[in-house]
Amino acid sequence: MSQLGSQVVLCVDNEKEILDGMYGLLSKWGAQPLIATTMDEALRQLDRSPTMPSLLLIDYHLNDGVTGLEIIDALRARAEVEFPAAILTANHTTEVADLVREAGHALLHKPVKPAALRALINRLLTRRVTH
Repeated sequence: MSQLGSQVVLCVDNEKEILDGMYGLLSKWGAQPLIATTMDEALRQLDRSPTMPSLLLIDYHLNDGVTGLEIIDALRARAEVEFPAAILTANHTTEVADLVREAGHALLHKPVKPAALRALINRLLTRRVTH
């Protein structure tokens, strides 16, 4: 049985096409994806969801200069839960990689390959269960 079955995964990306793809892929894997394009939408999704997310998948560069790191911090603060989180980004600079690593999050570069995403999700969910 997949680690991902029925898990709620909150995805934030400012590109609707990417969110649509993530929604389809996560749904196919049995997850319950929640999607948002902005900080406000992400917080609303969190507030409305009857089940806390098991995982956050967040783009690094969002609109209005907001970063994925800020979104993760806001979601964790609102829920008072240290959600496992991964930053997905097309930015391959060491600066971004260092910031993500220093914040303690996983990093996956776009374009994201489904097998790499699945492996990362399973690793993060396994880590969550064992801690």
